Amino acid sequence: MSNKIRIVSEDEFEKVDDFLSKNFSSPTHWKEWNLAISKQFDTEFFYYAYFDNGNLTGICPVHKIKNKYNFRLVSGPKEYFIPYGGWIFSKTTNFDSKMLNLKINENLEIYSLPLLNEFNASYKGYKTFKFYKTSLINLGSDEDEIWNSFPSKRRNKIRKALKYNTEILSIDDIGIDSFYEFYVLTNKQYGLLNLSKDFFLELLGNARNIHIDILFAVYNSEILGSVVLVSDKNYSIYWLGARLEEAPNIGYFDLLQWETIKKAKARGCKFYDLCYLEKDRLPKIYKFKSDYSKNQFDILNVNYKSIAYRLINKIQKIF
Repeated sequence: MSNKIRIVSEDEFEKVDDFLSKNFSSPTHWKEWNLAISKQFDTEFFYYAYFDNGNLTGICPVHKIKNKYNFRLVSGPKEYFIPYGGWIFSKTTNFDSKMLNLKINENLEIYSLPLLNEFNASYKGYKTFKFYKTSLINLGSDEDEIWNSFPSKRRNKIRKALKYNTEILSIDDIGIDSFYEFYVLTNKQYGLLNLSKDFFLELLGNARNIHIDILFAVYNSEILGSVVLVSDKNYSIYWLGARLEEAPNIGYFDLLQWETIKKAKARGCKFYDLCYLEKDRLPKIYKFKSDYSKNQFDILNVNYKSIAYRLINKIQKIF
């Protein structure tokens, strides 16, 4: 089975574009997203492609990172601000690392997409791997149905924000410089690293198959919060959220969330993904996200390390 999977590099990326255009897809799997990430973090980017009788039936984005004598092959590395990787198949397929010819100094790590039927992917032996979860909103429901699915507490907060004349503005209203200043300021509050301004400019200006929407909650001409939404034709992800620690309690972030959900629906997407629930580590964020949807799905952190890779890694640390 291993000969069914091969590497697809940049000179063949049009094959991946064609596959994604014909199948249910995620914005994190298109080349423009991954090439921008690769440029930002200096990785070697390619796809694993699964062929069935000569037909491309599955793809997995991979970033290759050198560590002395070893290589990390990562799909969806959270430390690089990539929320999801893993496989998308055109028909139900169970991925097993035995399908790959990994070298002894290569480690494959996958942060999968949510285990939705639409992505057609399962992973052999997944019960032994680490689970994450996310909440999804089905955007196929009409707007009133989505609104009525929220707890009354959330709806009241949204009404409160509207009562205080909180504005929801876009990047076209605010501008990239003001956004980036707010982004850096709020990241500093929480001890987070910054993506470069050029990274955002590249995605805003050059992406064909994905959309980057940046929305802001503004009160009395001050930015209180922002959300970066990344979408393609099928799937929207609440990617980067930021708020001021000392902002007034006027429900502004609930209004911002509601307007972001409506934006994702307007993009024609089937799902809005609230992007990782970590109940123990981030209980307040977990409560906020799970209030908007109880529809939870598993995410897998699949890690394939050979004994040889582990041995080489230990030797590297000594020397």
